[in-house]
Amino acid sequence: MTSGRRSEEYLYQVKHTYYYRERIPNDLLCYFPSKDLRRSLRTKNLKSARKLSRLCTAKTEEVFTMIRSGVMTETQLERCSDLNITLVLNGLS
Repeated sequence: MTSGRRSEEYLYQVKHTYYYRERIPNDLLCYFPSKDLRRSLRTKNLKSARKLSRLCTAKTEEVFTMIRSGVMTETQLERCSDLNITLVLNGLS
């Protein structure tokens, strides 16, 4: 778990399927079209959802750190959106 936060805090359930939701930090809102990231974890199993939530939390923190540190190019920053983070996170499932 990154930044001392519990990844389970980002879990919620709709019709038995678990989802991940994380709020975009205020200093990064200008790079995203919405205030939070949401994605289906495509599982109905709580144990699996917790594991995927930890992976999503780590990956989103990595992306946030890259933006803050200036590692990303202008082109990458322009394309930065919920969709792009979702595409990165899709590699976790």
